Amino acid sequence: MSDNTAKNVTDNLIRQADETFEKLLKEGKYRELIDAMILLGDYSLRNQMLILAAKPDATRVEGMNAWNYRKRSIKPGEKSIKILAPVFAKEVVFDKNGQPTENLVNKVTGYRINYVFDESQTKGEDVRDLKITPEILDKNYDFITDVLKGTIKGFEFGESESLGKEVTSRLDTESRIIEISKTLDKEAKLKTLINQIAAANVLTRDRRNFTGIRSSEMNGVEMSAITYIVANRLGLKTDKLTEPDFSKFGEKDFARFAGNIGVIRSVSQKIIMAVENKLSYELHKQKTAAAEPKVTEVKPVKTENIKSPASKGKKKTEVTM
Repeated sequence: MSDNTAKNVTDNLIRQADETFEKLLKEGKYRELIDAMILLGDYSLRNQMLILAAKPDATRVEGMNAWNYRKRSIKPGEKSIKILAPVFAKEVVFDKNGQPTENLVNKVTGYRINYVFDESQTKGEDVRDLKITPEILDKNYDFITDVLKGTIKGFEFGESESLGKEVTSRLDTESRIIEISKTLDKEAKLKTLINQIAAANVLTRDRRNFTGIRSSEMNGVEMSAITYIVANRLGLKTDKLTEPDFSKFGEKDFARFAGNIGVIRSVSQKIIMAVENKLSYELHKQKTAAAEPKVTEVKPVKTENIKSPASKGKKKTEVTM
């Protein structure tokens, strides 16, 4: 494939992805778009659109090599899903001996095509991914809470009984303090903590080069979507989702809203990856510790010089003969 042909193909995929995004919004399918991020959020927005356009019911998508590593193969006759992979700029630097070293630069110069498949298009061994159950949440509540707190830097956390009537939490971005009501149960505390961390990420975000829609309404939309994605991914089921008022959108606003979705995706993925990676390691440690044999203390047995019945009445010399 020539460079021009490859560029035409990738340009068509970019256009298809952007058109799919706007189509979903205009058809009132914002919730479906956010739902997709719960499972596909590790892909860029454009790639999510390409995946949904090719396979609307996709749940887990990997390349063929990744599926083979999981001991799964592609079913005969299944067609791959085309997505975009960024091509980064390169620079060559020379050391003091004049030897060149090639480095990638964090600047996208174009795209190439990658081919992926949904889990339903594969067969083989069961996929063993982390599934966070209510039991895991309850047993590891303190650990998960600490990991969540670590996803927003520079904030202090506390619990209070005096936040006010029907007030469950308080966020002060100036003093950088987040307080949660002590009266909440564990599940409600986790949901509230996720919501306040989402809000802190959105409200303290550097938006100098932001290309999305800037408004207080969009801040609320971003916070709500981040909370919705993270909570549901972590097994904390919730239906609460603030949807934008698309009746106020001009034609250009639909495309600009991709910037706000980008914030939702990046923040939610940062939180999800932190919790899942650290929790997986913690559960592995627990499993390993449980499998190790327990060593009990062995007390020395006190022995006495007891003669056998047969030796009674015999002389020492007789016994040892």
